[in-house]
Amino acid sequence: MINPRIPKHLVALALAVMCNAGLVRAQAPATGTVETITLSQAIAQALEKNYDLLLAENQAEIERINNHPGNAGLLPSLAVNSSYNYARNNTELEFANDIPPNNTDGAQSRSLQYGLQFNYRLFDGLGSIYSYRQLGNSEKISDLEARIVAESIILQTAELYLNAALAKEQINIAHGNLEVSGDRLKRAQIAQEVGAVNQLELLGAEVNYNRDSITWRNALILYDELRRGLQLMMGHEIQLNFDVETDMKVADNWNVSEVQSDALTNNASLLSAAYTIHNAELRIKRAQSARLPVLDATAGYGFTQNNNDVGILLRQQNIGLNAGVTLRWNLFNGGQVNRSIKIAKTALESSELIRDKAQATIDRDVQNALARFNHLRETWVLEERNSRVAQLNLDRSKEQFNLGVLSATAYREAQVNLFQSKLAVQSAMFDLKMAELELMRLSGRLLTEGS
Repeated sequence: MINPRIPKHLVALALAVMCNAGLVRAQAPATGTVETITLSQAIAQALEKNYDLLLAENQAEIERINNHPGNAGLLPSLAVNSSYNYARNNTELEFANDIPPNNTDGAQSRSLQYGLQFNYRLFDGLGSIYSYRQLGNSEKISDLEARIVAESIILQTAELYLNAALAKEQINIAHGNLEVSGDRLKRAQIAQEVGAVNQLELLGAEVNYNRDSITWRNALILYDELRRGLQLMMGHEIQLNFDVETDMKVADNWNVSEVQSDALTNNASLLSAAYTIHNAELRIKRAQSARLPVLDATAGYGFTQNNNDVGILLRQQNIGLNAGVTLRWNLFNGGQVNRSIKIAKTALESSELIRDKAQATIDRDVQNALARFNHLRETWVLEERNSRVAQLNLDRSKEQFNLGVLSATAYREAQVNLFQSKLAVQSAMFDLKMAELELMRLSGRLLTEGS
């Protein structure tokens, strides 16, 4: 099941935003009749069935169960006690005040006891309260660790999905390139039959056609491999009965100060570090509470009966209520309290260092991610422009080649340039999408409402 801290409707909302908000678009070709799985659906299914996340959610559930006042010693205990004892002994009794002795073989004694026992710790230096607060922090840390795992799964699934989408685009682009090479080969065959071109020209066209055919087939194989990997991530059987979308949108309104501010307040790693520091502070207070006295209260109601074959008291029976308080103050225990306090303070320093390092690392990662996002966005625009130029260049080269003005080598170069520029456009687009997802992770927006 999905962790209640990562509800399905929240995942769907966040993923719908991440997949549909923005201004930049890569157009998708027709996909046929197979089922098309969106990026949002792929991620939602991966979050539902991924083993690592299920393990993290189970750990979070354990911490949630542990977060209970009774686990911190804040609740009383009530127990039913019962016992029965029997003894058979050879007994010799000698009494003072001239009472004659009593020697009995096989003397029996029986003891019966039952009742209710109530125990409650009235005061322990607030150590139980600090323990309870630590349990609450541990639950929150465990939830954040599950969230970190979920964010990692989102990025892994998105990377597989976008690579599959790029392979699908490569299939379409390679097929279009193959059609151009096929058209050139047909023209060369016709021209060779009428003696317009020599055998070498025909062989060159055939080599290019075969090379483009291999490229197209390799793209088909790569697409199948990436879909199998995606199905494994989603926990599905490997059937290749689905397709992926290539229509992606990317937001273009990222603000440096807003991302940095969101990262400081929403980033899961920083939040986890903050709770860890709080736990270390509570650990110090717990250690210090051992210097204070402990006061326990007890109460009971029970029945006791003793029967003896020999002795002055042959039968005794009690029934009723008993109560009391116990004070214990440990004045010296070999310096264990002082050592515990020093260890707790050192742990606090370590937690603060981890927090400071995480904050510096995230600040660096945010700046790098923003720089990469802006660079990739500019690259995508340039690649789009270059692709249009390459298309125009191929169109004109084809006209000149058909007129016999342009060489086959120059025409092939124009064809290859267009193929590479189209792939570069799609690659830049999907790299840009991954950069956006990384920004969302750093700013804590992957699994938060309103991302």
